[in-house]
Amino acid sequence: MALTAVAARGIAVPALARLCLLLTLLALAACTGRGQITLAPGTVPGAEVHRLFVATGRAPVEGPARFGGARAAELHFAHFDVSVPPVHRPGRIEWPDLTPDPARHFVTVDEAVYDSEGFRRAIDASLAARAPDDRDVLVFVHGFNNTFAEGLYRQAQITHDFRNPGVVVNYSWPSAGSALGYVHDSDSTLVARDGLTALLRALARTQARRIVLVAHSLGGFLAMESLRQMALEGRGPAWAKISPVILLAPDIDIDVFRAQARRIGTLPEPFLVFASPRDRALLLSARISGAHARLGSVGTEEELTGLGVTVIDTSAVAGGDSLNHMTAVTSPAAIAVLSNLGGYQTALDADQREAGVLPTTLNTTFDLVRNTTRLVLTPLGLILQAVE
Repeated sequence: MALTAVAARGIAVPALARLCLLLTLLALAACTGRGQITLAPGTVPGAEVHRLFVATGRAPVEGPARFGGARAAELHFAHFDVSVPPVHRPGRIEWPDLTPDPARHFVTVDEAVYDSEGFRRAIDASLAARAPDDRDVLVFVHGFNNTFAEGLYRQAQITHDFRNPGVVVNYSWPSAGSALGYVHDSDSTLVARDGLTALLRALARTQARRIVLVAHSLGGFLAMESLRQMALEGRGPAWAKISPVILLAPDIDIDVFRAQARRIGTLPEPFLVFASPRDRALLLSARISGAHARLGSVGTEEELTGLGVTVIDTSAVAGGDSLNHMTAVTSPAAIAVLSNLGGYQTALDADQREAGVLPTTLNTTFDLVRNTTRLVLTPLGLILQAVE
């Protein structure tokens, strides 16, 4: 269709041109090499190895991919020991090339598969080896257009950069791993919600002190659907352990999120949403779906009034990915500030103001964050902007 014909039908040519350009860039990105699991047994001085437990609804495949984009009938369980090189820079994944080198690249040094009971026992053994205050389980749910390796190595980077002391679990749902697979991925999140719900309930039966649920992009929709399902089925012991919930740039229509939250009732506390009006990926998502702004690009806290959500605006921080879609975990400045969020949770749990735990600007806000709050993430700290 010629641009002149499109314009005659009322579509702004500059806007269409920008959309076509962004689609082209995403399609070209999909044609480049994608991350794979690279097995390189052995470590080098200065490298750090992180064990990542995996529960996945992807079907197993032969070769370095390990798990593909097809949907499996049941969950598969494993662990991968990922080595982070001594030259690692915060926010980055140093992907292996044709000659993987543990001194320069992320590599997998060991892996194992489990049945469901063996998986639970392995989680418990890992928890028992930690101090009681470190017996948290962090579950990470990746977003749209991720291969298995990309979601796994991203969690290894997050675990390393944020110095997470607990046990980490990667919930890998069957994304097609294609920039043109948005419909497939959206449908896959609906298939995957049973698996995530089952995983959260299984983790609640371990020695975990609490379950920290972190989800990115379209994975945020999956997380909300699983919480909604748990609420409808009866919250049970798992619900009491889920704290906090952190949605990074969630790709959820705001009306849908409000409907999910109403059905859930009281959301787990604290409930943090990292958002940016500058998120180009969510801008594209909104255009594709014909909807208004997504939750991860929410511009005003009034849109979430009464839900008990804390919005952390990341638009003032630079240095992350080019689409501003993973700023909270790819910007070195953001990582430096957010590494102290453990103190934020501690202060909430204790319901007290502890000087020095967080930037001074937050020391008077602990009794307010259970209402809709907006905080601005800056290179110097978190600043309270508005409270409803």
